[in-house]
Amino acid sequence: MKSKTQAFLFAAVIAFASSSTLASAPGGPADGAYACTFSVPSVGTVNQFAVITGKQDGVSVVVFPATQSSHIVTGYGVGMAVNGSFAGTSDRDRPFSLTYTANTVNGTFGYAVGSSTITVSASCTRVF
Repeated sequence: MKSKTQAFLFAAVIAFASSSTLASAPGGPADGAYACTFSVPSVGTVNQFAVITGKQDGVSVVVFPATQSSHIVTGYGVGMAVNGSFAGTSDRDRPFSLTYTANTVNGTFGYAVGSSTITVSASCTRVF
């Protein structure tokens, strides 16, 4: 792990995914690990992973872990994944809006840079 924040995010996802409610119920509609290409303003294209886990009722978490120093899109979002749409709020109190199919997740994620917000676009393909 690169930082305490990343260790916390990893632990939070594991705890959320293994909670007794989730462990006894089928997973969320967008659950999976995804290889993503992010379009980051003033930076360009960044390739890294995203993980989505949730409950069958749609309450879900998306996490963007930084596993390499080149991974600059980090954080998580909590929201509802229902009928192909996953929307909510990020850990930086910014909105995100994603669409999902059986094998893809695409959309935008509000990202805080200082007191400003940038919008990061994501195009992801399921790997697991």
